[in-house]
Amino acid sequence: MLAERLGELLDDGTGSVRAELLPLVDALGQTRRPKGALTWTSKPHVQRNLRALARGEVPLTHEGLSRLTPWRSVAYLQRPNTMTATNPDARWFFPGRRAGQPMTPETLELRLRHLAFPTQRGRTAAIRHLVLQAPAPVVARMLGYHDATTAQLAAEAGGTWRYYAPGDHSRSPGA
Repeated sequence: MLAERLGELLDDGTGSVRAELLPLVDALGQTRRPKGALTWTSKPHVQRNLRALARGEVPLTHEGLSRLTPWRSVAYLQRPNTMTATNPDARWFFPGRRAGQPMTPETLELRLRHLAFPTQRGRTAAIRHLVLQAPAPVVARMLGYHDATTAQLAAEAGGTWRYYAPGDHSRSPGA
């Protein structure tokens, strides 16, 4: 529900959130008190400020945020903003993140979708590639999938690991 509200408030008019605001969405979405954040986002002055950021009327910088009022709501925005402005001009695929503050899978998926990457097909292709390189149950445990799911993907991909005999093969048969 919080993610939906943030998506509505930070919509840039095209039905999506601008790439530079995605870390802000991520940071606000990871709050320890989602109900409190929902209440915060229902206030008119907060909605006005978030929509100004979404439309690009106010840059997502400390200087830009200092122009917004009231200061207490802006302070709430500036805390997550310390995670977004590391080096926005970097030539990295996902600029603006600090070491030790990784993106969540949801934010990564949003960012990839915004860049027009087909995330669902890419994920399926990656798993199919993995089950060709390792036994399906190993891949299942590694990724948190059910064994039957990865076994089916392995069969569809033409994997031969189902003939693999687990155990210690370093000993000679007569020993």
